[in-house]
Amino acid sequence: MMEYVRKLQKCEDGFSLIEAAIALLIVSLIFVPMIVIYNNERAEHVRGVNVGNLTRIQTAINDFVVNEDRYPIPADMFLSPLDADYGVEHAGPIAGCAAWPGTPAGVCRTPGITGQVLIGAVPFASLGLPPDMAHDYWGHKILYAVTETQTGLYVQNGGNITGQAIDSTDTIVAFSGTPLDMVLVTHGETAAGAYSREGVAVFPCIGPTVFRDTENCNMDGTFLVYDNTDDITIDAITGFNESTKATSLAVNAEFYDDYTAQQARVPADLWLENTTDNDFVLTLANRVGIGTENPDARVHVIGDVRADNLRTDRVCNDTGTNCFNPIIISGAEDYMDCSRNTLAGAEPVLRISNSRVQCASPIDVSGTVIDGDTFEFPAAHFTRTTCASGDLITGFAAGAPVCVTP
Repeated sequence: MMEYVRKLQKCEDGFSLIEAAIALLIVSLIFVPMIVIYNNERAEHVRGVNVGNLTRIQTAINDFVVNEDRYPIPADMFLSPLDADYGVEHAGPIAGCAAWPGTPAGVCRTPGITGQVLIGAVPFASLGLPPDMAHDYWGHKILYAVTETQTGLYVQNGGNITGQAIDSTDTIVAFSGTPLDMVLVTHGETAAGAYSREGVAVFPCIGPTVFRDTENCNMDGTFLVYDNTDDITIDAITGFNESTKATSLAVNAEFYDDYTAQQARVPADLWLENTTDNDFVLTLANRVGIGTENPDARVHVIGDVRADNLRTDRVCNDTGTNCFNPIIISGAEDYMDCSRNTLAGAEPVLRISNSRVQCASPIDVSGTVIDGDTFEFPAAHFTRTTCASGDLITGFAAGAPVCVTP
């Protein structure tokens, strides 16, 4: 009986410290990897949302340029969903930019006489995008900066925004040799310099402790442009390589958690949907080559061209010279008709030169031969389906000879 009581008391004493430690170790071995996996999946999801929105905005902007021949003007950063012009291109006066938070308006212009940059929000309504597309994962407005002259008339390589990146020595350098047309920025989880969906400042754009982060919210014409989670990949323009670490999330002078998208020009090789007519596609390419990688004309084809209906105002030889208007051999034109005369008898076509027929009458009004050439029509030159034996060709209409019996 006493032995049973002692055993019962031992069971009621609970786990020892060693047993509890073992249990916690087992739990940690199970849950810590799960937490790591969760954090990694969340980071990928955050990146996917931000990069996806930036990509869709950039595509919509390029479609806008193709259709309107200009970049859109930014929308007002200070407006909320309750405002009628929320997400619409700004149409009023534009104030000069000032260092955050002194920006006087939701759309501002960087200082200077030439090469100014407009900074504001993405004009999602003018681009035909849903509102959520113009915000990042955390619901903050995506900043849109664009070269002002490009919002009037698009000119290839006409940008004036300075892009920066980090080289292999961890130094800020020019992103490329060509100034940028436009830049899109989401200010990251810290939201330094960001504005909420309601147009309210979320967090100050502070520095210099977070200098790299503040370059994208100090409202000037320079931006640090690269993805905050990727190493910079090798690029023919920048020369950066994969081993270059692009960012640091430690709170120091290298801190950077922004996501960006940027371009120096609208992609010339991009075939775009025609939003006004689905039967046609659009391109900004200056030249299109088919069968050649070096087109020397707007459309350069190596090989045969087949078309049910070909419309052109000139037909030339392979050097681009000796051109003529195709209507002279396909249309009923007066200057291709030798039968329009006041002379007796049929007036035949003597020759075709200088883009018209040269007419000759067998005799003039007095009966004298005008042209000394002899008119012969060997069977090898004309088939019976062209003109009947003995008939004269007096003109060309609709691509066929006009035959007249003299």
